[in-house]
Amino acid sequence: MEKINDVFQTKEYSRFKTLEGNRNLNPANLARLKKSMQQELLQVPIIVNEKMEIIDGQHRFESCKELELPLCFIIVRGYELEQVHKLNAIARNWGLPDYLHSYADLGLKDYILTKNFISKYGIPINSSLQLLSGVTTGGGYSKSYAESFKAGTFKIKDYSMACALATQILAVGKLYDGNKRPHFISAIILILENPSFNFKTFLKKLSIQQTALVHCANKKQYIRLIEEIYNYHSRAKVRFI
Repeated sequence: MEKINDVFQTKEYSRFKTLEGNRNLNPANLARLKKSMQQELLQVPIIVNEKMEIIDGQHRFESCKELELPLCFIIVRGYELEQVHKLNAIARNWGLPDYLHSYADLGLKDYILTKNFISKYGIPINSSLQLLSGVTTGGGYSKSYAESFKAGTFKIKDYSMACALATQILAVGKLYDGNKRPHFISAIILILENPSFNFKTFLKKLSIQQTALVHCANKKQYIRLIEEIYNYHSRAKVRFI
């Protein structure tokens, strides 16, 4: 059996550093872990690189520090943010918000703009990526742009256009509280591309039949429902798909 890395133990918490671009601590996870450690301390080492930057185990480190418990750690030379992403992808611990924070923290322009966009409009991250990437098909989630987002290669197609669409989506919110549902956003994005659709006309029709727009199970149902609302008291009926 080959020995690779030694496991060390310490209470010298000041030796460790936060790796730039690593995700923020989750207060709920931290609280659960601290409670568990108070009941029984399981010696699960954190992973650091040769600079003592924490690669894996931020919550374990912070819990041990706050509870003044001994911390076990392994030093693996050469590990950086790339390995953080790979470790968490394998463990399925990271979500899109974690990648957003990570790459924005590293100064990637498209991620900083994405972060600002979500903060400004309050649209969930999956739908925000759909708007920013210019994707009009799908149900609010596309594997292609999600994977590029995780890889750090995500590119915004047209920020001004995404902001214009987001503004229209928010305008619908005054009349329908499901305006930020992924399938509704997918439907309205697709409909807005149709030259027969007039957004102001839609809002006017919706304002006089607000109860007609209800939650739907998928994008296609939303499109059909919006068609009915849009064609209300109209001689010339239009279809959006």
